[in-house]
Amino acid sequence: MLESRIAELFPDEKNEIIETFHLPLIEKYYSFLLDKNEEGGFFSKNDTPLVLDRHIIESIYHVYQIQKLESVSRETTLCDAGSGPGLPGYIFSCMKNFPRVTLLDSQKRKLAHLENFHKENKLSESLYFLYQRMEEVKKSFQIVVMRSTIPYPWSIEMCSKIVKVGGTFIPFLGKKNLHLKIENDLLDKFGFSIEREIDFPALHFLGERSVKFLKKKNSGRDDSPRQWAMIQKEIRKENG
Repeated sequence: MLESRIAELFPDEKNEIIETFHLPLIEKYYSFLLDKNEEGGFFSKNDTPLVLDRHIIESIYHVYQIQKLESVSRETTLCDAGSGPGLPGYIFSCMKNFPRVTLLDSQKRKLAHLENFHKENKLSESLYFLYQRMEEVKKSFQIVVMRSTIPYPWSIEMCSKIVKVGGTFIPFLGKKNLHLKIENDLLDKFGFSIEREIDFPALHFLGERSVKFLKKKNSGRDDSPRQWAMIQKEIRKENG
């Protein structure tokens, strides 16, 4: 099922994508998301029929492209910030050459279901679960990804402490950034620079999809992000 959908959507890249992942693991994870959706509150009723394309396939394609552009090996430490039910972090753990993945979320409502599923199925020992607010985490990682938890560019600030100097923050993006001044201020304040921005035309059947690779050059002028409540007020003000 998953292999045929990948072949249908990405005919020129299907072989590379299929070779990158243990697809049976992803299919088992997909079944878990559907089975536990109502109990865990993973997706809305309107979104449930679209889980395969909008969440699983989208994450597979993002992870496939990221591992081509960024060095990802079994020694790489990677954090999925605001992981929810494990997207996209769990897809990284289903790679044949998987990194050391930490799924980070301050709430257990969704992620704890995945932790139980993972333990029951005795899957990879290189997957870790961390229940903390981002601004309180003491660890740092070589790669940090974020799918949709916090709007960009404010996600730069929230993730600033958990990206190692020399590491990379990779936010998943939809519409083009309309907050360029805020982005530039946050990049400078927290020691990041934009290394590259990649658009994904192959995912345009879902809408605009792209990622930015932000390299953490130094600790910046301030490595202490504000409390989330303060950032939320700023976001609401900027978005009217």
